[in-house]
Amino acid sequence: MPSLFSQRRVPDLVKNGQNALINGNNDDALNYFKKALKRERHLNGDGSILAARILHNIGLVLASNGESLAAMNSFEEALHIRQDKLGPGSEESAETTAQMIKLLDEIRIQSGIGERKFVKGNNGTLVDIDVGTNLLEWGEYDEAERVLSECLDFVTSNKEATDDEILKAQSAMAALFRAQGKYKEAKQLYLEAMKVARKIESRALSNG
Repeated sequence: MPSLFSQRRVPDLVKNGQNALINGNNDDALNYFKKALKRERHLNGDGSILAARILHNIGLVLASNGESLAAMNSFEEALHIRQDKLGPGSEESAETTAQMIKLLDEIRIQSGIGERKFVKGNNGTLVDIDVGTNLLEWGEYDEAERVLSECLDFVTSNKEATDDEILKAQSAMAALFRAQGKYKEAKQLYLEAMKVARKIESRALSNG
């Protein structure tokens, strides 16, 4: 059983990391947060609420350092835990989603006007879809439609997009249409998504 001292050390490391980040000492902050995350995972596993908080802070440091993709991966992992433990409508989930939207906007600006950058998070998912789905769950339909429409347009016109990504984008957009009462549009997208799903299933069976 971990000692009481070792259990107290994780919050201490997090506090030190936050102080370093506030003071602009990003290298020290990242070092503290990484040590805290390693210790927290050792004590309580990968999916604790404190681990999500640390991952969120790591994302903040990485974003500040200009490491956009690494930051997005950290935010996405934090969001997954916060949604699972606290719910998609929690203040903590909203906090991480807000940072992801901010980072995506910065990436778009860096990419150039009119250019849509393909930003992948963990497990090959499109972070944009996760953000759009959260906005849908919170009832922010206009913002969700903006994010999901851009994402759907991109994956359906980009040769590098996988069938899994196309399926996820189509399903998310169809769910939004259904929530908006646009049943005809939702049905059409669901039918298209079913075709992609059958294609994925057929490929899996032939490979198996």
